[in-house]
Amino acid sequence: MKSFLQKCDWEITTNCNLYCKHCLINHYPKKELSTKECFLIINLLEKLGCKQINFTGGESLMKKDFFEILSYSHKKGIVNNLFTNGTQIHKKNISRIKGYVNYVGVSVEGTEKKTIT
Repeated sequence: MKSFLQKCDWEITTNCNLYCKHCLINHYPKKELSTKECFLIINLLEKLGCKQINFTGGESLMKKDFFEILSYSHKKGIVNNLFTNGTQIHKKNISRIKGYVNYVGVSVEGTEKKTIT
């Protein structure tokens, strides 16, 4: 089968624990797909030949069923990447991410200039 889609950037949630000036996510209604709906999308992405999903948000780690969705995607043979603001990275979540995520990108954007000493 011909691959129609190599990778997908998926804004899995509009929930976020920060309110960054540069980000518009907090201006959207707080509506999310159910776990079942996310599984259906992953099935569709797989059928379209998608090999990689870049999960983003909002803050993906704030979606209550994110790890279930991440695991399902991994079982389908899709490479998962996570883009996060880093505030939800702690020992418990690291152990839950490990083995299911190929890459973790942490945003370090801000509105004030900081000097590193």
